[in-house]
Amino acid sequence: MKYKIFFFLFFSTLIYSQSSKIKALEEKGVLVGVQSYSFRTMDDQSPLAILEYIKKTGIKHVELMGNHVEPFVGINENSKFLSKKRNEISMSKFKELRKLYNDAGISIYAYKPKRCFEKNNTDADIKYGMRAAKALGATHITLEHPEDDKHTLRLSQIAEQEGIFIGYHNHEQAKPTLWDTAISQSNYNRLNIDLGHYTATETGDPIEILKNKHSKIASMHIKDRKKISRGGENMIWGYGDTPIKQAIKIYKKEGYNFPLTIELEYKIPSGSNEISEVKKCISYIYNSVL
Repeated sequence: MKYKIFFFLFFSTLIYSQSSKIKALEEKGVLVGVQSYSFRTMDDQSPLAILEYIKKTGIKHVELMGNHVEPFVGINENSKFLSKKRNEISMSKFKELRKLYNDAGISIYAYKPKRCFEKNNTDADIKYGMRAAKALGATHITLEHPEDDKHTLRLSQIAEQEGIFIGYHNHEQAKPTLWDTAISQSNYNRLNIDLGHYTATETGDPIEILKNKHSKIASMHIKDRKKISRGGENMIWGYGDTPIKQAIKIYKKEGYNFPLTIELEYKIPSGSNEISEVKKCISYIYNSVL
């Protein structure tokens, strides 16, 4: 019985400590979120299990992947009849999931479903994804930058009708001008910049693009990658080339207000798990603003 009480108090202290760090960060104007993709190798990938993982990290804001939402509403994103099913579904189940998150003190700020915003999708498919995002409480959807000006224009026109922003994500196609046409087309086109991928490409200064494009950033993914010339690997934070600490200090100093999204992609060390590693990332951010 004594051991049970000890472990309960020990883990309660850890959770409190993380919650205190999150609260302190928010008081300093630093909004920390997590991409649910960070938990992709955990055994249970059901929407309610993902919610439990997030709760254990202490984080209060999240960007959700489609596969961590749609099973809750009765949709399999690998279905042959995906478009038909999506266009028949009520938004009420999305609102129900949002309530579960909100009741846990967690807000959903972005949503990233698969096979929804591509060039071959219908307007109805795109509207479904945007309406689902709004039902979840998100301010924006995220998707890979299509590198197609006609498509970013089309998406922005639908986004304007639906009243939701679009955050275009980058991988190694990133360069300083990647988003220029899209953000010139519409105020609804924004950046979902990945600072780690941007650093890896070595096509531009990650701090410079943060400063230059901050007013058009919907949210920013954070990971620590080595430059491609050094192998390009995803690293435990502090061991790669991404200037995370410098970026966070600038974010705080300049009063930027978009979410900083932890996206865990490095190999989980033996004896640890994704929840513990996300907590370490929170601590890294916390220590960056001290």
